[in-house]
Amino acid sequence: MSRMMSQTVRCAVCGQESEQTVRISAFVQDTGLDQKPVGALPPVQECPHCRYAALRLDAPAPPAVCAAVRDPAYRSWWEAQPDPALRRAEAAARLATAGGDPLAAARLQLLAAWYAEDAGQPQKAAGHRQAYLQLVEQSGQSLGPADMLVYLDTLRQAGRTEQAQAAARRYEPAFLRGAGPQGLYYRLLQRQLELCGRADTAPHTMSEV
Repeated sequence: MSRMMSQTVRCAVCGQESEQTVRISAFVQDTGLDQKPVGALPPVQECPHCRYAALRLDAPAPPAVCAAVRDPAYRSWWEAQPDPALRRAEAAARLATAGGDPLAAARLQLLAAWYAEDAGQPQKAAGHRQAYLQLVEQSGQSLGPADMLVYLDTLRQAGRTEQAQAAARRYEPAFLRGAGPQGLYYRLLQRQLELCGRADTAPHTMSEV
């Protein structure tokens, strides 16, 4: 079971303090092939004063993010969201996307997709997955093996199974050289190829591998 505690946090955008939930330890029984935890998702903090949302409110916020928080369009969007938990995740993804770090923003878009899935909103989840893919692809940055497997699984769940399969084939020799055929990353890659080969777009877990 995850352990949570309340902590006073100073907002990096408005400078005001608030009580926020902080996860101090986590027990994850299983995860999806896209690293989605089975059970409680990582908590997202939200400033009650300026409505800034992030995994940590006290982490430095780029000027573009501060400007996005102060934009009246953001406040209007925020006020229209009915689900607080989903709103926090979507707000964090929305603001991070304005911050200029595409891979960090991509991870929050994927987190928002998980929150939307748990809220029973598959269309929103699909939109956040597409935003994740777009940010990764536009970043021009190389992905490490773990992030590459998340990217491949997100492609697959988004219905882009042929593209995921082609990418997995390109990376297969490198994954095989890395730890051999019994290595976890190589076995996960083979699982992706198996699922893509039958056009399976459903979520799957690590425990199946």
